[in-house]
Amino acid sequence: MSTPLPAFIKVLVVQEIRKGTGKNGKPYEFQEVDCLTLDADGVELQVGVTPVPAPLVGKITRGLYAPVYGMRVDFQSRKIMPAIVDFTPVPSLAPVGRAAPAAAAPAAPKV
Repeated sequence: MSTPLPAFIKVLVVQEIRKGTGKNGKPYEFQEVDCLTLDADGVELQVGVTPVPAPLVGKITRGLYAPVYGMRVDFQSRKIMPAIVDFTPVPSLAPVGRAAPAAAAPAAPKV
């Protein structure tokens, strides 16, 4: 039985950008975020760290995102692996177990 991928990621800590030079002499930038994964209902699943996709390095802030999954080639092992390739900002999630706020009901008539 497979485990579904998280529907949302809540970025808690944005780590500093790390820069370096690869074995091929090419410069690179790398950044990770500490985050909380959530299912489609907003239920917390796990806490972990994930790399920021290269085009978003330095652009991610704390908040809620819907991850976009894709495939990426690992530059060291050359293995093709699933990865988060983009973060789509999400305004907010309704708290689990609570309905969206309803319009105010009219007051009961006073007798």
